[in-house]
Amino acid sequence: MKTTKPKTAPESRKAPNLIDMTGRVFGRLKVQGKAASRTHGRGTVAYWICLCKCGEITEVRGDKLREGEIRSCGCAAERKTPAKSAAPAKPAPVAAPPPAPVPEPEPEPMPQAPAAVEARPVRPPRTLTPEDRARMVNAFLVSGFTRAE
Repeated sequence: MKTTKPKTAPESRKAPNLIDMTGRVFGRLKVQGKAASRTHGRGTVAYWICLCKCGEITEVRGDKLREGEIRSCGCAAERKTPAKSAAPAKPAPVAAPPPAPVPEPEPEPMPQAPAAVEARPVRPPRTLTPEDRARMVNAFLVSGFTRAE
């Protein structure tokens, strides 16, 4: 009869989906081993001890390594932005003088208003016959509109 060893507390707490990344290289970081896991949000996240090419040792989240979000200890970002040092900066190159401004064209003169505006003849109001008025009222009522009160 085979006896099974009961699970100890540390074994029961091991993450079942842990991806061993020891020895893998991500950008400038080489994974040296597993660090203590930490809880973030709703779950536990694995951290890894990494050695950067610059010699710095840092702990990095495993998912950030795999997704390529973190690829150095931070030294790569420092190399991209020049450090402020006591050494004088190189003088900026002399730029060419700006081109001469182009003169704006003269605005066209405004047209003159006519001396006198001709008055249009006013038509006398149209008078409706009782038949025309009845026809218009009937057409309005048939269209479905009602009088607002």
